[in-house]
Order: sequence, then structure tokens, then C-alpha cells
Amino acid sequence: MDNPITECCICFEEYSERNKPYILSCGHALCGFCLGQLKGKEKKNQARCPQDNKIADVSNLCPAFAMISLIEERKKILSEKEKSMSEINRSKAESERKMAAEIETARCQGKLEMALWLEKRQKEIELEHKKELEQAKMQEAAKAMAAIDSIQKLEEEKRIAEIEEIKKQEIQKQNENIINLVGKHIKNLDKKRIFKNNRDKGTRSQNKVLRNDNRIYWAWKNQENEWIEYAENSGVIESSYNAGFSDVRIRVGNKYKRVNFENWKEIDGGNANKIKRVNTIMAEPAWKIMKRHKVWETLCQNKSFLLDQAWLLGKNTLDLSDENEGFIHFNLVDFTCLIDGLEFPIMRDTVKS
Repeated sequence: MDNPITECCICFEEYSERNKPYILSCGHALCGFCLGQLKGKEKKNQARCPQDNKIADVSNLCPAFAMISLIEERKKILSEKEKSMSEINRSKAESERKMAAEIETARCQGKLEMALWLEKRQKEIELEHKKELEQAKMQEAAKAMAAIDSIQKLEEEKRIAEIEEIKKQEIQKQNENIINLVGKHIKNLDKKRIFKNNRDKGTRSQNKVLRNDNRIYWAWKNQENEWIEYAENSGVIESSYNAGFSDVRIRVGNKYKRVNFENWKEIDGGNANKIKRVNTIMAEPAWKIMKRHKVWETLCQNKSFLLDQAWLLGKNTLDLSDENEGFIHFNLVDFTCLIDGLEFPIMRDTVKS
């Protein structure tokens, strides 16, 4: 193998447009033909690297076109080197021929001093040509080494990028597994809480089924600071909210109440009780704040993620810093937040708009 970087480690054929290289996840490269021979011997879409004996997934491998370009550039440099060397040798041969003719002429004419001087000059010219030849060799060797270094650097960068991507995917998968496990635990606790609330209130069994299938619920806060779910009215409130109504009139027992989506309050006679909307569907969450203009503003992805982690883990409060608002205190029980001493409603939403 003349050059292990530019040749296949199995068949020793140099990579080219016809014989394209493929880089495995371990960093070693093979030609397409040899890769096809190895593919599937371990498992489907897998191959064992002949250099480090590691198994790599080859289902989505693409030819290393950047590596091909560098190899072609190396060939070009070597070709220029040969051309340059031939030019130097031709120039040297021509100079030697002329000098030999001049020496012979001087001897024939009896000019011995001139002949001796020409012979001395011939040796000096030979030394100059030798130096030029060595310099040309050094320059071409430096160009060739630079091309090889570029190939090695490209391979190393690709290997590092692949390792970082694998680590990123593993971390993301671990986070998703943790969120799913915590989410399942929260849902089980939520079902127990729903069953207890429905049993304590004496609601009918079909209301339990409605609540469990819905998983988006509305609740209001009584004078004892307890959150009471609307049960069968949650569906009516949710439909009115999604339709863009400013409020909706509902019947609770023998009296009517009005749920106001602008003030985020329930009007019960002369009383105004807080309300909240909680979406427990397991999907990508978006946390929102209703600020001064009565418009829901969605928090950035990072803050939504931190809030959802705290909510899934059962935390009651969370403090976050904001570039515009400064310091925000979130109450995950009352579903409110404090900004500059003012209280605003918050909401967990997973319904795609």
C-alpha cells in the first residue's frame, strides 16, 4: 500500500470518481465495491471495519466527495511535480550540452585557459542545477504533505462531528425517556385525583370517562383556595375558548355562572373567582402568559422546557430571569406568575395552533 489515506485498505485501489470512498462511523474508509462485499455479513445494513473490527451502520452512507476532491488535487500536484522536474532536467541537459561544446571548441583552438575556466564553470552550473532540483523536490513534497494533511483533517473533523451527533442523540433520547416516565407517573396521579374529586362531588360515572378522555380541564378557585374542576362543563368552556369567545355562560347545579376569558375570572353573582386551563396531553408543551393587553404570549422554548420540567416533577413554584421583565416568579399550583409585583395568569398548552 503506497498511501493508506488515498487507497482502499482491502483492495489497495486508489480512490477516484470511479472508485469512490465511503467513511465509516469509526473513521476508516473503504471503496464502494469492498463495502458492498462486507455489508450484511453481520446484520442487515451493517458492516465490520477490517481495521479496528468495529461494527458500523452503513444504511445511509454517502460517498466522501470532499475526500475525492482532495485526492484529485493531490494527483494534480504530483503531475505538476513531474512536469517541473522534467523541465529542470531538460534545462540542465541543454546547459551541459552547450558547455561541453564550448569546452571542446576552446581545446581545439588551443585556448587551454579558456577550456579550464569553462570546465570550472560547468561544475558550478551543475551545483546550481542540483540545488534547484533539491529545492523543487522540497517544494513539491511540502505541497503533497499539505494535501495529505487536509485529507486527514477532513476525516478527523467528520469523525468528531459524528461522535458529537451520536452523543447529542443519546442525551435527547435519555431526556425523552425521563420525561415520558415522569409524564406517565403524573398522569396516573392525575387519574387518581380526578377519581377522588368526582367521588367526593358525587358526579356520575360517565363524567369520569369524559374527563379521562378529554385530558384538557378547566377549574375555578373557591374561597378556601381550593381548585374545583368544572367536570362536564370543561368541554363547553374549551369549545368557547377555541372559538375565540370573550366569555361563556354555563350552568352549575341550579344556577348560572359566566366564565370570562379576558379577565380570566369566573363571575358567580357578585364574586369573581380565578380560573385556569390545564392541558395534560403528552405532546410538546407551550407555556403562555396573559399580560396587560389580555393577549396570550408564548414563552421561549427554553423557558417552556424549564417550566414543564418543574410542572411534571410536581414542583409548586419556579423562578426564572427574563431579559425584558427581569425576575418572574411562577406559581404552578395557582397557574399564575408575578412580574414587578403584578399577578398574571399562565397556561400550559399542547394544542398546535
